[in-house]
Amino acid sequence: MKIAELIKAERKKANLTMEELAKKLDLAGKATIYDYESGRVLPSLQVLEKMAMVFGSKLEINFKK
Repeated sequence: MKIAELIKAERKKANLTMEELAKKLDLAGKATIYDYESGRVLPSLQVLEKMAMVFGSKLEINFKK
């Protein structure tokens, strides 16, 4: 699963709107979440760490060639 798909799935599982997630992550707004979920922009490591806390999961990153 790609990171964009994972973010969207976890957000929906947490029953959060894009706007609610953006607020929890101290981001500008739902447009930023949309960019992450569409794969247009990759979140920074700091944002990924915050997401893991919001979603109550571990941050696991796999680097593939």
